[in-house]
Amino acid sequence: MDIDDLSNETYNAIIGHAENFHPDLSLEFGALAYSCINEGAFLREAKTLICQWLSEESQLLTIRTLFYENRPTQTAFKNVLLEIIANIETVMEIPIAKRKFMDK
Repeated sequence: MDIDDLSNETYNAIIGHAENFHPDLSLEFGALAYSCINEGAFLREAKTLICQWLSEESQLLTIRTLFYENRPTQTAFKNVLLEIIANIETVMEIPIAKRKFMDK
């Protein structure tokens, strides 16, 4: 699935929020979208990936492998991941029929 296929709500909740934090993080979510078959799968997979990143033993390794320059602190990384999870949960409450999609 291309990121252009995401609803505005999902795009802003995950990729837009990640981009505001650090471009390298948004690239990771963009790559994840391409491996998903639809928006629901993307939301679930993004949440699963974030939960993996939040485990204490993987946070520092994840920071070292995801960010090439201007690496965030562990606290800042954890905080943005928690914000994105909250965003995902909010989007999941919106019925797909009520989400806004770009006209093609």
